[in-house]
Amino acid sequence: MDINEMYMIALSGDRDDEEALFQALAERFRLFAEQRLEDPAACEDVVQESLATIAEKYRCMEFSSSFAAWVYGVLQKKIQRYYRAKRYYMDRFENSPAQGVSRPDPELQIALLACLRELCRRSTSQARVLNLVFQGYTISEICARLGLTPNACYVQLSRARAHIRDCLERKKASL
Repeated sequence: MDINEMYMIALSGDRDDEEALFQALAERFRLFAEQRLEDPAACEDVVQESLATIAEKYRCMEFSSSFAAWVYGVLQKKIQRYYRAKRYYMDRFENSPAQGVSRPDPELQIALLACLRELCRRSTSQARVLNLVFQGYTISEICARLGLTPNACYVQLSRARAHIRDCLERKKASL
């Protein structure tokens, strides 16, 4: 059955129809994301984040083209955001002499530690989520450990990253 047809049926409010729609989306999204992301854990995170966004908004959205076009657009944007974040962190924190790039300067490392300490004082929940992400836990594992919903986890992570970024910019400007 077509995604747009499944969407129209799911709008009737039947829980089984809604589950069938999201099951079909999950299967198709995984195939789509696996072709674009090399890391299976990142693939699953992107798919789950996309599904969470769709579940939150699909009942109240009006689509200019079609539901299928909108959901794949959501997935594409999540994949793009994953690569932007990956590039950002690789450029700043994963430089190594083996790659022919020097390590971050000591002043940047000191500033980063100060920003992390500031984040811990400001919001321990955001600091915990950020710490678990950097330890390699998936979003679903973090949610299970901390008792958060995926959306709440992504909000905490986004706010923590924004705080670190703003703090580093402030410290860089003061140098």
